[in-house]
Amino acid sequence: METIHHAHHVDVGPCRFVTVNGLAIHLIAKYPQGAKYPQGAKYPQGAKYPSGAKYPQGAKYPSGAKYPQGAKYPQGKARDGPAVVLVHGGQAWAYTWRGQLAPLASAGYRVIAPDLPGSGYSDLTGYEPSIEALSAFLGGLLDALEIERAAFVASSAGGLPTLDFAIRHPERVTALVLASTCGVPHKEPILWRLLRWPLLGEAMGLFVTAGVVRGNLRQAVYEKDLITDEVVTAYLDPLRRPGAWRANLKLERNWRPDWVEASRSAGRSRRGLEQVTAPTLVVWGQDDPWHPLSMAHEFGRRIAGAQVEILPACGHLPHEERPDDFNRLVLEFLANHLG
Repeated sequence: METIHHAHHVDVGPCRFVTVNGLAIHLIAKYPQGAKYPQGAKYPQGAKYPSGAKYPQGAKYPSGAKYPQGAKYPQGKARDGPAVVLVHGGQAWAYTWRGQLAPLASAGYRVIAPDLPGSGYSDLTGYEPSIEALSAFLGGLLDALEIERAAFVASSAGGLPTLDFAIRHPERVTALVLASTCGVPHKEPILWRLLRWPLLGEAMGLFVTAGVVRGNLRQAVYEKDLITDEVVTAYLDPLRRPGAWRANLKLERNWRPDWVEASRSAGRSRRGLEQVTAPTLVVWGQDDPWHPLSMAHEFGRRIAGAQVEILPACGHLPHEERPDDFNRLVLEFLANHLG
């Protein structure tokens, strides 16, 4: 077992992270029981892993830290590099950022990819599923990692707590990247609306199968061949954890797609998009089946100085479908605004 040098373990609510040579990387405290570990994988020194945890096959684990499949992570990045927090969407986890971790780290950024409370391999109990609580979690994450300010890159529903945090705490947000996110009113897919119905949402948990997950992912993307067995398994396994579907329902029933605007119109506070002051990049798939292009242009109109980029032949997950183009846009944007 290989030793992690200069490793600092941090507990943030239900999530746990490890900083390797100053680079914060996704690592979760609790794992389900009874899984097999991929041959050749290396784990942090002294850590105990219950039988049952499943890790993406084929990943390389430098200095013992756990990473999503296929990613290679350079060592020795400076701890004072600009921080970038990657915030996944609903029914997802840090795996969705597998194509961004290495490029961002190679460019000198300190990259943090949490599983939000109630998602992925985080703890599934003892958390509040509201957007306000998830927004507060992002602040707590920065505090625990002793990061004063960070750039945030959000996908889909992850845009809701990210925008809420950016409006509440503008002094802590250096830049925003919104990848087909929620945040302006739109019509949700019928599946997400059905999840909110009492009993029906619970019953739907009985049908969380590889076929259902595959169909949902294939609907989301433009190039259907991107949804391989490997990708399906990576998204399905966390949803099969005991209590995972119940936690998923709690989140889905609290993640209102128009949260930012609804909060303002209800008079609870002035948290409209006009209050976003951070430099903002909006990246959208031209063929997004769930979030129409009008949403991207609405962000562009409402957030001062926002840069809007549309990727052709791309659906709801531009960072997964077009990682090279997405990474180029993000790295150029961060270089322009963070130096």
